[in-house]
Amino acid sequence: MAESKESKQSSGNSQVKGSEKGQAKNFLAMLHEKNIVLYLLVLSFLAFLLTKSILFAVLTGASIIFLFVLDILVGVQHHGISKELIEVGIAAVFALAVWFGLTFALNTSSPISAIVSCSMLPAYERGDMILLQGVPMSEIKAPEIQVSQDILDSVVRSTHVPCGSTQFGIDYICSNCIRTDNNKQERYIQCAKVITVAGQLVNENLSNDVIVYTPQPTISKFQGDIIHRAYVKLTAGNRTVLLTKGDNNNYFDSSMFGAVPKENVKGKVLLRIPYLGYLKLFISGYFSEPEGCDTVLQH
Repeated sequence: MAESKESKQSSGNSQVKGSEKGQAKNFLAMLHEKNIVLYLLVLSFLAFLLTKSILFAVLTGASIIFLFVLDILVGVQHHGISKELIEVGIAAVFALAVWFGLTFALNTSSPISAIVSCSMLPAYERGDMILLQGVPMSEIKAPEIQVSQDILDSVVRSTHVPCGSTQFGIDYICSNCIRTDNNKQERYIQCAKVITVAGQLVNENLSNDVIVYTPQPTISKFQGDIIHRAYVKLTAGNRTVLLTKGDNNNYFDSSMFGAVPKENVKGKVLLRIPYLGYLKLFISGYFSEPEGCDTVLQH
């Protein structure tokens, strides 16, 4: 009699657990069928664009990840884990094939990137996805100046003051510039937009190419690539380096990172796609806007 009661109790517990699992499966299927997570993703992303709130940024990132996981879970329910793993593997192989195809076609190790900061406002915005092409230094649009080998070596090895003359023939000319915030309020700041190299004057030119490069680790502890405009090419013999600057930055990159040798250049920007880069930023945890996104340097 005792065994019969235990058997019934065990059977009842199994039915309850089976019912709970069935409800969970039905709930996941309903979320997938009605595209509820997709709608949540779209709405949270639109809310982020309107408010720039970290809360909506986190919700967007979580929605992207959950949408991917949900698709896998529902796939397992419909046709089993083995077939779902095969489909995920095929999708991964396809994505890798596209990546390596672009790498080969565009001649760069990083054909696609996303803009994290606001240093290139207003031409490029945080969250833009960009397509790159690897090109030789000669095909990067920027004025070129011939310098001595000593000057070139000094520029590559050294970081420089933001304003004023250097000991190797470069003068960063600073003046009062205007920064405008989101409320159209203006304030004057010091910035460098003009330099002289070996006595030659170089003015800012916003039609120069925008490049992606890796800063020299011996000079800066900055992690990641930098997407800034090529300002001038310095050439000595067969060797060329670039001086670069963010359109929305007060000073040249060389005041922090030194010059950019050709081996550090990953490519020049071919195409900008607004907003798509946010998908990468949110998945990577870049939710909050960095400093400088609320003001624009006037040109």
